[in-house]
Amino acid sequence: LMQYPPNAELWLFKSILAIYEKKFEEAHKWIRKAQKYNDYEDSQYLFVPIGLVYLKMHQYLDGALLLKKFQEAYEDTDELLKDIAEAYYMAKKYKMSSNYYRRYLDKFPFDAEAWFRYGMNEKEQDKDTALVCFEYSLSIEPEIIEAYLQIGNIALEKKDYNRALENYLEYEKREQSPEIYHCLGKASFYTQHFYLAKYFLQQAYREIKSDDLYYHLAYTYLKTGETDKASILVKKILDEDDKKHKFWNLAGKIAQAEGRYEHAEFLFNEALKYNEDNIDYWTDLADLFYARNKVLEAFEVLASANLRGISSYKFDYRLVLFALENNIKLDTKLLLDTALNKNSRALKELIEIFPQVQKYRMIQEALKSSNL
Repeated sequence: LMQYPPNAELWLFKSILAIYEKKFEEAHKWIRKAQKYNDYEDSQYLFVPIGLVYLKMHQYLDGALLLKKFQEAYEDTDELLKDIAEAYYMAKKYKMSSNYYRRYLDKFPFDAEAWFRYGMNEKEQDKDTALVCFEYSLSIEPEIIEAYLQIGNIALEKKDYNRALENYLEYEKREQSPEIYHCLGKASFYTQHFYLAKYFLQQAYREIKSDDLYYHLAYTYLKTGETDKASILVKKILDEDDKKHKFWNLAGKIAQAEGRYEHAEFLFNEALKYNEDNIDYWTDLADLFYARNKVLEAFEVLASANLRGISSYKFDYRLVLFALENNIKLDTKLLLDTALNKNSRALKELIEIFPQVQKYRMIQEALKSSNL
């Protein structure tokens, strides 16, 4: 190179050798030298190699900027839209990345990988769009196995448990790992396939140490009637950290299943001591009283929670029913109005939640008075 006058082509060849050897810092130096000996217009063709080198050096925004300049300056460069989108994705500029993926997919709609990456951009902000992207990528290329996992994760979060289980199983056919067994265990648990859940969670338990896994495995043991195993696992967690309130609540469920009602009451209250805003903990404590025909105590528990602003339509229904059983008519009318304003499924669901309630006439009268 020293025997010839400096020119862009020679330095560019030098940079190509460096790129081939994965010496990206060195390649960057030679490309910059090449650019130095051309004016701006002549050196625009160097934007692509410089930009790609920036990406290899993890300078994603710099790389995206140069690729963008080249793509905007020349025709027939739409393929670069994918590289720009990927650069913005790696820089965690997800909105910009999505914009470029959309532009790219308008031109190249059958790129399964691009649909998957577009979905990865959207999964935190717009889960429905992400699901469409992942499913479309699989319709083009069924072996993008990560898409099955992502669909399963979103479905699990949206409580579409059958869909989650179906996609996790598709993933597991192609790749086995403790992580997918953990996911399969949770999806199986929430679809009430408890023995299947136990199998998968026990597989994951060999490798994964996490509260989420311990909780679901212990709860699964409770559901399969193995309360001794459930108790051992819950005790192990609480011995390590007695502030993990969901394990106190689970311990209460185990004690209730074993018929140790007074101890269950203590355990549910321990859970509430550490998290008094959890609606499930209040409901479980109230249900414990109700199961023992202590309806007034059950009502008082829910009323206490209601005063704290804790509410949901099923929670309000319980409160209404307990009030009816105790002839607390003023509270009944007020609470029933609140419940029905939130959800109008009314009489049928009210009765289904607690079949033990026999005062259907009172419920019907209260519903009529609420102008349903």
